[in-house]
Amino acid sequence: MSPAILFWALPYLMMLLLIGTLAQAEIGIYEAQNRFFSSLILWVGAIPLPGGLAVSALIFLNLLAKFIFDSPWSLKKTGINLTHLGVLVLLIGGVLSTMTRQEAALPLPKGEAVSQASSYIKADFLVRKNGDMLKTLSFEDLSVGQKIEGLPFDVTMQMVCENCDIVMRPENESQGWQGPSASMKLVPSKSEKQAEENLQGVAFEIDRASDADNGKYQTFSFFPQPPEIEYEGDIYQFTVERRALALPFEVRLNAFAPEFYPGTQQARSYHSDITVTDGNTSFEARIAMNEPLRFKGYTLYQTSYFQNDDGSLTSVLSVVKNRGRIFPYIATAIILAGLLLHVFVAGFKRRGEV
Repeated sequence: MSPAILFWALPYLMMLLLIGTLAQAEIGIYEAQNRFFSSLILWVGAIPLPGGLAVSALIFLNLLAKFIFDSPWSLKKTGINLTHLGVLVLLIGGVLSTMTRQEAALPLPKGEAVSQASSYIKADFLVRKNGDMLKTLSFEDLSVGQKIEGLPFDVTMQMVCENCDIVMRPENESQGWQGPSASMKLVPSKSEKQAEENLQGVAFEIDRASDADNGKYQTFSFFPQPPEIEYEGDIYQFTVERRALALPFEVRLNAFAPEFYPGTQQARSYHSDITVTDGNTSFEARIAMNEPLRFKGYTLYQTSYFQNDDGSLTSVLSVVKNRGRIFPYIATAIILAGLLLHVFVAGFKRRGEV
């Protein structure tokens, strides 16, 4: 509840924002956000420093204590108190957004109804039995030497890489590797600047299955030939997939229209005409660049598209769910009301003195 805390914390937070913004060019937006803005601890070599989340929490607690215990509750100070409340609401919204924000990609082939998006960044290690989901493990929770529980045979993680390069495996290293892994090797690599370009992958060893299936395997994001083994008449498949985000509604692409710069194949703008179905209710909408659709707490943005093998175009939307999105609007309204009230009360007092 000391002004000195704010005096030192605000410049430090501004320094973090500046350094983090500059670092985006080198390490990418996602890594810079996690390292500088969303972290409790910022490691500079072996030295721990407070991260952006810790500093924001300190500022919030200081302002909250000041607001509750040290604010003069009178009509004259009502405007100032409202302004302080608005700042508190803004900080709450920032922390809530940091902790709950979800962002995913939603590819839309023309004519198909889609109700599940895929995370740009987060991935899962999945085990399916005869096509049905049997095991889902968060990729960030995997570690070397970890044994996967709940399977009728032993699966042990040999290597986990957040971003992998694919190289040819030397012949003298191929012993024990099964399928494509006998000639293909995953090598840990530095994370990409754009986190969605990372290729998550794992290597694992299977034991106590059939003699033909015992051995070492690899799988990675978007791998067209994920490992499969047969055990007691059942087929087990192992994949690394971007985490699914189930939507409470369906989106169908009716038409996609790109506009190109004259004489080029570079898109100048593009939009998607869609139908949104929510239970028995449906409506049509257009999503264009800088013209998103907001529905049931989700915001759908037009981000990109790609061409399929048959020449058709698939529109790609970005789906964002941010529970803290409304807080900046509420905070701005409270701060504005507080400032206007303060000006009104101050002006009214001057007239009374005159």
